[in-house]
Amino acid sequence: MSVVGVLTQLYNKSQFASVPRLVHQKDLQFVNSLNTGMLNMAVFIAPGLGGILISIYNPGFALVLNSISFLVGFLVVLSLKITPMNETSHSHFLLDIKEGFQFVWNNKPIFITNVAMLFSIVGTTLFLTMMIVHLKTAVHLNASQIGWILSIGGLGAIGGAFLSNPLKKLLSLRAILFLAGTVGGVSIILFSFVHTIILLACMNAIGTMCAAMMSPSIVTIRQQLTPERLLGRVQATSRFMTWLLMPIAALLAGVFADYMGTSITILIGGVISTLASFIYLHKSLRVVSSY
Repeated sequence: MSVVGVLTQLYNKSQFASVPRLVHQKDLQFVNSLNTGMLNMAVFIAPGLGGILISIYNPGFALVLNSISFLVGFLVVLSLKITPMNETSHSHFLLDIKEGFQFVWNNKPIFITNVAMLFSIVGTTLFLTMMIVHLKTAVHLNASQIGWILSIGGLGAIGGAFLSNPLKKLLSLRAILFLAGTVGGVSIILFSFVHTIILLACMNAIGTMCAAMMSPSIVTIRQQLTPERLLGRVQATSRFMTWLLMPIAALLAGVFADYMGTSITILIGGVISTLASFIYLHKSLRVVSSY
């Protein structure tokens, strides 16, 4: 699984760097929204479809189809006509990393969004780590009821991804990030208080919808403000910065839950995520309002 995780990250960075070279800049938000929507749709549909295939045939048949899907993906990527960049020299690995960090540090809109995402991910990690435990131990839901809540959350993610591009015609990327971050954080806070399946499903769907709206906007900002040759390393640097505290947050979630309970832990996560959204109001992000 670790090999799959590493290769997935390599693919994601390459995809991020390739999109601006395949579409016009004015279409970046639409393409990123479409990409996020298709990914969320696959994540929503695939588990159920896999379960049906296994119940009708056998696990081996599902694995063969999974292998074929990777082959199809390989052929599709191979068919893309992406002109390689002309490198004037072979740079050193560590110098590339340094250059990526320097660019992110000096480019305030990207740096500020990374800082906001850093704290937002801490909050959402506190929530997601305890979510299932909370639903089982505090709300006393069974596996089927939890499944429904997660499924409705998947639908929210799909809707949020496809809603991102139409919203861009009405609001700036800065406004989308602030509103989605605030609403998403508040949904986590409310999730810690409600105890009915309907309200829990609604809060989860609102949260996943807001997260899916933010993702294309963050990606678009990075792509629009980054030179083509730095796209890959800037995305890698940004991912490192924003995910840096995720393991610590997951550990703290367990510690907080032991001492204060899952409801308080989720509440803290929601408060952190909500406060993090105000970072998007930083004056440097006004520059992205014109895109």
